[in-house]
Amino acid sequence: ACLGMGACSDAAGPKTPISGERIYRRNCARCHGLDGKPTKEVPNARDLSNAAFMSQMSDDQLRATIKRGKPPAMPGFGEQFMRPSLDALVAYTRSLSDAQRATAIGQPEPESDGP
Repeated sequence: ACLGMGACSDAAGPKTPISGERIYRRNCARCHGLDGKPTKEVPNARDLSNAAFMSQMSDDQLRATIKRGKPPAMPGFGEQFMRPSLDALVAYTRSLSDAQRATAIGQPEPESDGP
């Protein structure tokens, strides 16, 4: 049915890229802050800028926490996010810390050659 029709060669998917930052700002920043640090309104929220903590969390653990929440304070989002959106949110959340650059747990970060 698609032979000779150009539309069939178009990739299926969202018209705009999925933004983990946009998802985070809409759903997480009110408690975790724009920079991952807890807000004054919710000072006991997890500090997502903490590289030591974030390096200990696997992506699966972060996905599970987002889905289930952390009662009583953090609501669970259940199946609100499709997998690509959830993955984008996890990646953006990781970017709030330097956990992506962290070495194995317990090992010091390399010393810089600078002043």
